[in-house]
Amino acid sequence: ASAKHEPEPAAPAAPAKIDYVELDNAFTSNLVDTGRYLQLRLAVSTHGGPAVTAAIEQHKLAIISAVLAVLGEAGEADVADRAAKDRLRANVRTAINDVLRRKAGTTGVDEVFFTSLVVQ
Repeated sequence: ASAKHEPEPAAPAAPAKIDYVELDNAFTSNLVDTGRYLQLRLAVSTHGGPAVTAAIEQHKLAIISAVLAVLGEAGEADVADRAAKDRLRANVRTAINDVLRRKAGTTGVDEVFFTSLVVQ
């Protein structure tokens, strides 16, 4: 009896390396429609490698300013539930990528993560 030889399945491609960069800044902002305030910390992820992580470090002050501008427009509804927080994270990601595009000629922040979030 002859044995049939099935081809070996191809090994899955290695996932692209993801770098995480934590901004070592606590962001505090008043919520626009109330006397309460928001305080958060964040980190970002990128598949862009050393060029993007270096750009984030180099332009950290401009990124902090852009994040504060987004948070300065946030109201209580922007942190009311998970969907609202997801929209706020997307707005922060857009602001960070805008800074990177203007200052470094690159983008590459894939996701923003709130590592701490307090509303008081």
